[in-house]
Amino acid sequence: MIELLVVISIIGLLSSLVLVGLKTVRAKSRDARRIADVKTLRGALDSYYVNKKQYPSSMVACPGIAPATALLFQDKADLVNSALISDGIIFAPVKDPINGVMNGVTYGIYYNSCGLQADKTPDPDGSGTIIRNNEYYAIIFVMETDSFSTQGYSAGNNCVGPKISNLNKNINSTFNGSNSCNPAP
Repeated sequence: MIELLVVISIIGLLSSLVLVGLKTVRAKSRDARRIADVKTLRGALDSYYVNKKQYPSSMVACPGIAPATALLFQDKADLVNSALISDGIIFAPVKDPINGVMNGVTYGIYYNSCGLQADKTPDPDGSGTIIRNNEYYAIIFVMETDSFSTQGYSAGNNCVGPKISNLNKNINSTFNGSNSCNPAP
């Protein structure tokens, strides 16, 4: 009887170790998918920019707000995905593997392009300056692990874009307890 209890205890211990290891493997695989999806999204946004000379707007009507006070929000209306799909650049919406709240952390792919309307760029013909709407963007997403730190991604908020600066990586509203992100490659 004692031998049977010892065997059951050992099996229970091994199964708990396997479950803990499986949880880590799942988190790493979701992080790998996030990185792949964000790279796909960046390529699609670059193609869109080549076609339209601006990045897709993250809102129906962009308010004329300064970059540092730009609100970053989840693209709940799928405006960005819809713009990329309607132009034939991507064929399915890009979403976070969790795309919701898990263990008190909000996971999603957040896109901001409206906050940089005040960016004045020299007019190509040299006649003055023009305001170019949606010339830059920031994508913010949450990584679960530090497994990809050698590639520049860390656990927590990460942001990518063509020109990540303090202007377009700041998040006005608190995002998972932080108002900034790690500028990833």
